[in-house]
Amino acid sequence: MHFFQNGGLGVICAKGPGVSCASGTACDYIQLREEEQIIDSMVVAVGLAASSATAGEMDSTVPLPCADVAAASTTEHWSRLGAKPKALVSSTPSASPQTPTPSPTTLVIGDSIIRNVRRKSAKCFCFPGAKVADITEKCISLLAKYPRARSIIIHIGCNNVPEQGSEILKQDFLKLFDSLKDCGRRIFISGPLPPFKRGCERFSRTLALHTWLQSACAMHNAFFIDNFNLFWNRPSFYRNDGIHPSALGGRILTENMFYTVLNTPLQPWS
Repeated sequence: MHFFQNGGLGVICAKGPGVSCASGTACDYIQLREEEQIIDSMVVAVGLAASSATAGEMDSTVPLPCADVAAASTTEHWSRLGAKPKALVSSTPSASPQTPTPSPTTLVIGDSIIRNVRRKSAKCFCFPGAKVADITEKCISLLAKYPRARSIIIHIGCNNVPEQGSEILKQDFLKLFDSLKDCGRRIFISGPLPPFKRGCERFSRTLALHTWLQSACAMHNAFFIDNFNLFWNRPSFYRNDGIHPSALGGRILTENMFYTVLNTPLQPWS
């Protein structure tokens, strides 16, 4: 074989030293093969450089520097570079206007007894430890804040029974009735729950309040919700303290309240 320089490329003549190449065909063929190998090495180098580019810089519409690669098909092009990057999709949902919360049609106001009272069309305001005088003040501000509420349920008195005499407690309720007489809403007084295993004195005081509230509501154009008979001697309706309703008792209290509301004529306080 014979090695000679042609255009700066080393070419080996297949006919050996001292043998001339007829019309140079074989030598030209070998030269073309070596040029193709050099071009292939350029393609590999370009492919490695492109694969290190960021996803944002990759674009199948932009030709690579090498003309041979530009002529290759799109599938072959991305097979060298790896998988074609996908368009980034934001995981954050598009902001949509929030539906305004409808104004409640019923307000439930009271002490910790109503902690578990829930209703879709109502809003509950629980004030643990509150007494009748405290709720009287709360009612005035809440009625002004929610003018579209047509029904008001008030459950109070549990914290007054063990501390106040019956006559003082009655006076506090009369002040509550007086403050609400011109409010233009339907007023419901939720009667007390009978205490479970809390002694005879507390039971008798609660029963006396229950009886008096029935007549007082009738005199002051309010509606009375009877809870006493429903909860009497029902231990599963109470928590361990025998005063506050359990989860089951809370559901029973809620249903009893709104059963009365839904079955009462839609007429405001006269």
